[in-house]
Amino acid sequence: MAQLSDSPDLIAFLQALPEGRKRRGVRYPQWLLMLMAILGILSGCRSARDMERFAKPQASLQE
Repeated sequence: MAQLSDSPDLIAFLQALPEGRKRRGVRYPQWLLMLMAILGILSGCRSARDMERFAKPQASLQE
């Protein structure tokens, strides 16, 4: 695994973080969920519902 401080960009940094979830029920990579949360917060999302509304249109890009 790469050193976190060696990551040249945000996506590489998030991908270098260790997976903290169990395999069961994982639909999306952890780095993608964290990226959506960061982008949602920067876009003005203030609740989980706002985050959901922000991330839903982006889900089709992942497929």
